[in-house]
Amino acid sequence: MKTDHQKLTESALENSGKYKSVIFLDIDGVLNDFDSRQENRVLIDEDMVSRLKKIVAISGASIILTSSWRIYHEAYTADKTIDSHFQKLLDAFEKYGLTISGATAEIGYGSRSRPMEIRHWLLDKPDVESFVILDDTDWQWGWLRDHVVHTRRKDPSAVSGWHSGLDNDNVRQALRILKAN
Repeated sequence: MKTDHQKLTESALENSGKYKSVIFLDIDGVLNDFDSRQENRVLIDEDMVSRLKKIVAISGASIILTSSWRIYHEAYTADKTIDSHFQKLLDAFEKYGLTISGATAEIGYGSRSRPMEIRHWLLDKPDVESFVILDDTDWQWGWLRDHVVHTRRKDPSAVSGWHSGLDNDNVRQALRILKAN
């Protein structure tokens, strides 16, 4: 039986050279405006997908899902089962030439779960030189904080008092973090 260290070493060798630059991507509040999603049911905002495309085109980063939408990705990867919401995401990604390279594993729930999932994903990816986290939630990021681009900001004109979604300032910030500008 292999030890955890042996498994991690084998996985690191398998992943060697696979990822240089990574975008950890949340969907809700990043590729849609949480406020408008509630009112107008906009699941995927193409302007925001276009901005994501700009980050990928300049940085060459791979997209790794951290969103709860990863359950759709897992089902699609396993047996090609497709959810209608996930199909809209795939259609928008196809239109802009984007692909999903993988997803973080779900480790738990709570304010530390997403940071733990990203840390766990990074463990066996020795060649990752840069990464950015696009998220609208202020998780307890710890040492990952300098890699986070928050896509949610106060907006008194919004129904919820907040506006969210990937904007041009977020794109510039992400490119700085990825050292791609």
